[in-house]
Amino acid sequence: MISRLLSSTLTLMMMAIGTAHADYRVWYFDDDGFHQEGDISAGSGPALVRPGWACGRRFSSPDYYRWVDGYGNTMSSANFNEDVHVWVPGNGCPHNSLTIEYRDHSQTFAPPLGASYMEISTHAGGGWINAQGKIPACNCLPNFPIKLHANWNLVPSISASLRADLADPRRQSLILPALRDLQTQVGDLNASLADRVALRRRTPLSDREASVQATENAALGALASASRDAAQCVAAAANRQYTTAYVACGRAESGIAVASRLADAIQDAIDPQPGE
Repeated sequence: MISRLLSSTLTLMMMAIGTAHADYRVWYFDDDGFHQEGDISAGSGPALVRPGWACGRRFSSPDYYRWVDGYGNTMSSANFNEDVHVWVPGNGCPHNSLTIEYRDHSQTFAPPLGASYMEISTHAGGGWINAQGKIPACNCLPNFPIKLHANWNLVPSISASLRADLADPRRQSLILPALRDLQTQVGDLNASLADRVALRRRTPLSDREASVQATENAALGALASASRDAAQCVAAAANRQYTTAYVACGRAESGIAVASRLADAIQDAIDPQPGE
């Protein structure tokens, strides 16, 4: 019954979901040593691997930004007004240091003292740019969605609801079947991405292939970790270790969020691009 109820909930939620936003981070320093200056990551995930010809990344019609310190606190924030270019140093590239500016060069964004990274929120796509600030042409893969499974947007919302139940002593003992169903849904999402990646790799992408494969591997790794965390959440709840279950389900949500952002970056890279 709970399984059927969860499936119905998934269907209803899918109808209500619009275009999701993604958060990217442009790193200046990382106290944990996971990121280096000039890294661009999808959320807290690993740095995106740029193609050998790339000198930066464009964020098309980004929504807003915020400067974040080493403790995760927002130092300042504001809306963007146009496309943003993030330039990174490299052989033949126009900037010798990490530079964030509007595409038309009308404004540069310098980090405030103590900033760890700039977080860029966007509902649109983007892509790697060459030394001229252009996105080169790529026939790539038309009509090939990486996110083919409804669970990409649905599972995090359901998990958040179930975590609320894990924190409620009146509900804790009632939700184990729903948590097991959630674990299955995460596993289905993991398998779906693996299938899509395997199919995508049948079409090599020339000088973009290494970059795309690195992003695919990172997305698959994030989902694999999320699957393990979901299993730990179920096991802990079965043993009435509800605090442990709550934390594990939270880690699973975070892993899916990172994988989702990485999948968006894959989609940006493999969609056909006419060139500029």
